[in-house]
Amino acid sequence: MSELKHTSTGHWEKQIRNGRAGELAVGARLVELGFDLFWPVNDQPPIDVISVHKSVIKRIQIKTKTQPRQTQLSQEMRVDTVDCKKCDFLICYLVGQFAFYVLPVKAIAGQKTALFYPNGKTNRTDRHDYENYRDAWHLLRE
Repeated sequence: MSELKHTSTGHWEKQIRNGRAGELAVGARLVELGFDLFWPVNDQPPIDVISVHKSVIKRIQIKTKTQPRQTQLSQEMRVDTVDCKKCDFLICYLVGQFAFYVLPVKAIAGQKTALFYPNGKTNRTDRHDYENYRDAWHLLRE
């Protein structure tokens, strides 16, 4: 007989637990904003949640960063693992700053990483500026 899967979060690896906590935080925010949510049942799907607002349906991947860089203003997150053909948006959640970035996948296509400035930008200009996507929940309604 096969071993039963643990359902308590106490048995999850730290990375999985942090990712699931981020997914739930994003989900809570979406519900507050009036979205209906549908969660995949199987493990490791290409999307984490499907949002519905009126008749607009969006497939969303969620990335969570729990350990902020202590010495720099920017926070870096890997985005090259997102399958841009199977989802519409990537929501990046920076836990320490309680910052959400709602990125259309076309904004990250071909990128390895994304830099975010939750505590304010520096004078340095980056090729890819994602600050316009901070709390851009309205994009999920379009």
